[in-house]
Parts: sequence; C-alpha cells; structure tokens
Amino acid sequence: MIESERFGRVAMLEVGATCVGTIRNLFAVDQPVAKGQEKGMFKFGGSGLITVFQQGRVQLEADLVEHGREGVEVYAKTGDRLGVATG
Repeated sequence: MIESERFGRVAMLEVGATCVGTIRNLFAVDQPVAKGQEKGMFKFGGSGLITVFQQGRVQLEADLVEHGREGVEVYAKTGDRLGVATG
C-alpha cells in the first residue's frame, strides 16, 4: 500500500508471469465449443503492474477507459501519461 497526499491510498500489485501476457478467447459467447475445437490462445508477454486507486482520486486518460471497456490490453512505457490526480 502506498499513502500519497496527491493520489490518496494506492494499492500496487506486482505480477510476475512467465511468457504469457494475454489469454485471447476465440469462441463466441453463448455458443457451444466442440471437443478439440480451438477455444483460445496464449499470447506472448510477461509481467505487469496493477495499481488500484480510491474512487474519485484519479481521472484516467480517455483511451485507457475506452480500451478497458473493450477488454483490450494497453501497453505503457515509463513516462507515458495514464491519468491525473483529482483529489
């Protein structure tokens, strides 16, 4: 847990993964998957960092919100702006 005057209480979780960054499902929701049929795939990737903010303390960038609604993974590099403190 991180205590910050600007961002409030922030939970930071470090996730160590080996060679899997994403699981991509290929099946249609509410459609049966036959035995042996391809259901999905693992996509190459790796570790990640999860930050959880208190409600109302951060306004995320619009593209992150949009991609999140769509379930699309977004890569960020050091220095990329992800949002701003509102609290």
